[in-house]
Amino acid sequence: PHYKLLTVNLHDPVFFGTARRCKLTSRDRYFEALNQAKKLGFDDALLTVEEGFVSESCIANILWVKDDVFYTPNPTSGQLLGLGIEYFSNVLDSNGYTIVPGKFKVDSVLDSDMAWIINSVRGPIPIEKIDDHEKPVIGLISELIDDLFWRNIP
Repeated sequence: PHYKLLTVNLHDPVFFGTARRCKLTSRDRYFEALNQAKKLGFDDALLTVEEGFVSESCIANILWVKDDVFYTPNPTSGQLLGLGIEYFSNVLDSNGYTIVPGKFKVDSVLDSDMAWIINSVRGPIPIEKIDDHEKPVIGLISELIDDLFWRNIP
C-alpha cells in the first residue's frame, strides 16, 4: 500500500526526559487527527508540534531520503521512538547509509526524493501524497528500503 497524509498540527508542548516513552500527548489527540485525515480522504495524519516541526504520523515514525541521505525527526520533536525506526536506523547505518535525525519542517519532507512511514509491524510504507503534494513511490530506492527492512529482521 501507499499512504496519503494530511498535515495536522497538534499545538501541544513537547515533553522531554528519558522517562517519556509514550506519545507526546493524549491518545485522543491522535484519534482526532486520524479521523480528520480520514474524513478528507487521507490514510493518516502527518503530525507537527508547536513550532511546526514534523513529529510522526498517528501510527508510525517517518523517514525520508534526499540525495541518498536519510532523515527522521529526533526525539526532541516529540515522537515516540518506535522499534521499527530504531531497528531500521541501525540497518541503514550498518549498510553504509547516513541517517540524520533532527528538527525538520514539513517542507523538508515535501522536498525529499521519497518518504515512508515506518513501524515494526507494517514495515516501511511509501508516502504517495502529503496534503496536495504528490510523492514518487516506485523506484530502486523504494525496493532497497523494503528489502533492507524485511531481509534484516532477526
